[in-house]
Amino acid sequence: MPVTVQEAIRKGNLAVNLPAGGFVLAALVTMVVLDNGYQCPTWIIAVTGGAGFLLATVYWCIATTKWKIWAYQNVDHIHEFENKAREARLIDTPSDFMAYVSSADKQRLEQLKHRFYHKDVFNNDIPVPAETVIRFSKKAGGAMAIVGLLVAVFAIFAYQKNNSVLGRVVFGGIAAYFIFTGLKEYFTNKPQIIISDKGIQTIKTPFHPWRDIKNEDVRTIVTGSTPRHRNSNTYLVYDYPGGTEQLNLDDLAISDEQLQHLLHVYRLRSEKATH
Repeated sequence: MPVTVQEAIRKGNLAVNLPAGGFVLAALVTMVVLDNGYQCPTWIIAVTGGAGFLLATVYWCIATTKWKIWAYQNVDHIHEFENKAREARLIDTPSDFMAYVSSADKQRLEQLKHRFYHKDVFNNDIPVPAETVIRFSKKAGGAMAIVGLLVAVFAIFAYQKNNSVLGRVVFGGIAAYFIFTGLKEYFTNKPQIIISDKGIQTIKTPFHPWRDIKNEDVRTIVTGSTPRHRNSNTYLVYDYPGGTEQLNLDDLAISDEQLQHLLHVYRLRSEKATH
């Protein structure tokens, strides 16, 4: 049974990246324990850390190829999978040269190339209504407001003894931002996205029919040059005459997978209607 693109990406993170990261984390914890708890010699700590990193690398080199073959065999839409896996940094990364590919793996990957010669085919989902209205998630807005209140309580109790004005201002500002943003989203009923058989409009961009829309996608965009400062956000993106829409999907009452599915369904209906 074919698996969805999102399921394949999820398995890649769980079966490849998560265990490899676990090995690295285990190595770091072991190094700290050996150093502080047992006062082991430096060379033993260094060897332990090196072994953990080596194990993580070996695991990743083998697992990434096995996952890629599995995905190419089972994923329902191969071209969309390639794009999403690239966005998730599971393929086409600087580390790809380290992946171990046996002769049998090379042969299997070669056999699977035929899937890329055909266009992805999407089916109409009849239960999807003629129009879908997407608003802010009440749960997300309420949760953000509650977080703001908790930060405010922390600021009050943490700095009441030492009377730190700077601490209260900083945490008070953070609390105010979360409370204001959360309540604003909670009480905002205005649609953020309206997508239908006829076209798309968003809170930022007026209605455009499907014939004028190109390259529609749900895309994860990563910013920041280092892991410490790296941040990722997911957007609805599409091109229209004279511009490009890029709407942040954070806190909307729809998942990335659901919106991607709607884009396929409504695009398919539009194309069938014009033929």
